[in-house]
Amino acid sequence: EHYRDAPGFVKERLEKGIMTSRHHIVYQTFGVPEQMEAILAGSIFQEDITFDGHEYYVTKDVLTDVSGHELGHFVFLNDITLEHEMIYGSVKVFTVILLIVAAFLSALGFIVIKRKEQDINTLTSRLNAQKDKLEFFNIKLQKLFDLQKNIVVLTDGEKIKMANQALYDFLGFEDLEEFLTHYQCICDRFIENDSFFHLGKVPEGENWIKTIQGLSGEKRIVAMIDDELSTHVFSVAVNEFEESHYVIAFSDISNTMLEQVRLMRKVTHDKLTGALNREFFEKNITQIIKDVRPQKLGMIFADIDHFKQVNDVYGHNRGDEVLKQFVKTIERSIRHEDYLIRWGGEEFIILMRVNSVETLEKAIESVRLEIEKDHFEEVENITSSFGATLYQKGEQISDSIERADKALYQAKESGRNRVRII
Repeated sequence: EHYRDAPGFVKERLEKGIMTSRHHIVYQTFGVPEQMEAILAGSIFQEDITFDGHEYYVTKDVLTDVSGHELGHFVFLNDITLEHEMIYGSVKVFTVILLIVAAFLSALGFIVIKRKEQDINTLTSRLNAQKDKLEFFNIKLQKLFDLQKNIVVLTDGEKIKMANQALYDFLGFEDLEEFLTHYQCICDRFIENDSFFHLGKVPEGENWIKTIQGLSGEKRIVAMIDDELSTHVFSVAVNEFEESHYVIAFSDISNTMLEQVRLMRKVTHDKLTGALNREFFEKNITQIIKDVRPQKLGMIFADIDHFKQVNDVYGHNRGDEVLKQFVKTIERSIRHEDYLIRWGGEEFIILMRVNSVETLEKAIESVRLEIEKDHFEEVENITSSFGATLYQKGEQISDSIERADKALYQAKESGRNRVRII
């Protein structure tokens, strides 16, 4: 059946078949290869073999009858000599090409590397020259800084890059390295006091240098403490050195400033009690109103109950001592940023930053209780009445004063030692 249905070229090959010693039929057009025994024994399957100067690819399959009984094998040897020669030849050519390309690339790479080395050497030489110039410039700049008696720093606003010896002498540091182990910015040394510029006055996200540049000269004043814990006041001058870098000079004006403070205190404070006076109120109330925003300004009138009796019974000298102690008690009971003003006689005004009427009432009640429980020499105890109001946006300050005064009148009419708010 295989023979009958086989193509013509197969039949031709079958007709030329020969018998082997083991009765295996080999269909061929050439001699039997030496490996045939191994192929038939099953040790070679689908493998390349060499025979008679040629390369063959061996394929073997089992021949069975219709019942599945094994009759023998088909063995095909396909001549692949030409393909191998082409592959080997291509490999040789490709290898030669690779060697040539590799040699070319190596030569080219060597040339490029040499040129790069020259460029790097040239650039390094330039950088070294620039570095030497920069070091020379820094030395000259440092000497120039050190010649200044005032404190001088070079900074980007966040970190000091250079400073003169005056800064190190002022703070008690050896050099910049030691300073940077404690602080990054000289602004960290600014004292937080409303009379001077400090970081608390810098808007969020803004560099302090930009803020102080926008101030007028008389407001560019900072205070710092030296290594002996003495407070010094400085006038600040800012000059742009290069992009984002500034030379800042701090001129010590402590003596002048202290004298100004003494004169200012004399002008703005009540001579007897030390409280602020009406002149201070009239000159500063507009700015105080602006400063409290977005909170509210509480205005409180305080009056010592039956103070005339104190003068009549104990004398005016004792009355003056009561006024002094009365002021100290109130100052002890309010915050540093609040204002106590002597309005006249035994009447005082307290200006207080608050969030609501409730917080205002709570704060005044606390002051009233402190006065009530305080001991006054000879007089022993006194009380005080309080009338208060909140400043309304846009109104005349005289309207606020009138309401607070009316509230004080109500407190006295209702029995004194009271707090009333309108």
